Amino acid sequence: MFTRMISGASARRLPTIASRLPTANSALKQPIRRYAGSYQDTFQTPESGFKALYQRNRVSFLLFFAVCTTTLVAGGYGMYLYNELVEKPLSVYPKPVQKAIKSALFYASRGDMGSMAAAFKEAISEAEKSGMHPLSNEVAGLKIECAQLLLKLKNGEYADKAVIVLERVLDEDAAGAEYYMKQERWADRNTVLKRAILLGYKIGEMYQTLGKDKEAEEAMSWSTTKLLEEDKRRETTDPSKWGGEWFDDHAKSACFEKLAQQYLMSGKFNLATPLYLQAASLVTPNTCHQVTLLNNLAACLSKQSPPANSDGKKVKTHLQEDAKKWAEKALELANKIVPPVRTAECDEACVTATHNLGEIARMMGQHELARRKFEEAGSLARGLNMQEGVEMANEGLALLMDKEK
Repeated sequence: MFTRMISGASARRLPTIASRLPTANSALKQPIRRYAGSYQDTFQTPESGFKALYQRNRVSFLLFFAVCTTTLVAGGYGMYLYNELVEKPLSVYPKPVQKAIKSALFYASRGDMGSMAAAFKEAISEAEKSGMHPLSNEVAGLKIECAQLLLKLKNGEYADKAVIVLERVLDEDAAGAEYYMKQERWADRNTVLKRAILLGYKIGEMYQTLGKDKEAEEAMSWSTTKLLEEDKRRETTDPSKWGGEWFDDHAKSACFEKLAQQYLMSGKFNLATPLYLQAASLVTPNTCHQVTLLNNLAACLSKQSPPANSDGKKVKTHLQEDAKKWAEKALELANKIVPPVRTAECDEACVTATHNLGEIARMMGQHELARRKFEEAGSLARGLNMQEGVEMANEGLALLMDKEK
């Protein structure tokens, strides 16, 4: 900058009076002193320098520095996230695989399904070439990630393709579990069998979103059957042949609940009932979710149809009485749970249990009790701003009025 200033000064037209002509040394020094003085004034002169600017525009300066600081912090945090979410997970793969995965993620971000799938295929091929086993967590993880991205692309437009990918992984894992069992490679068998069971439930959920209840039920039933079979095998087998950790009670409860929900939505209440009972017995006791499971159990019992070869009226009454007991138990448990264990789920469960008691009373012809329960459920729902609960209570009262006409 100083060089440009000096050259500009020498090009300026000089006075013709020889006595005013500066010497070479003074000609060089004057601009430097002048500009240096100007910079010094900028920082030190209160009337026109940096301090004056700051005093006159304090808010603007603070905003400017805040923006700069935020930009730097955001940039640094962005790099941290990139390293944590991309670089670290990819570090288990060889370089060619990493490159293909990054390409797949790039194409996914652009919504290019074809190129993304091709990149994942290349990544899987390179991984297997490098010596990674096709049933390893790393290779199977690539296939599962491909399915997850297919599910997200264009608001689920490729959900059917995602299901196909996951079903192939499930088939590979199921076959691998059988192979490893014959080879007595128990740890490997345990890994692929657990993954297959979890994939079955995931596939079932995806079929639910696609409106394919039959396929959803089939996938979840397969997983539940395999889970129960392995539970039974472990009861009579030496722990050395277990292969490692299995599903704990909480995980089993969640698995049984998934299939029970599918049966409930399909109107197969007799199949949902034992699953909800099992799920409620395995879930963490005295929790809000246990209350929810007991509520669902009561609902299934109240809606069950008696077997064809039975005394229909007697069996129906027995089912309704059992349903009432479970709904009352759910309500009693919910009222005992206090913070911090108590959550919004408990409040919702209280509304549902009270409503269920109203429904059961209506079915049993106890109209006055039913009215009280529906009104109580509606009042609770309004207090909790639960519009759905209010609507359910109003529907129950409307049905009751129709019955009384």
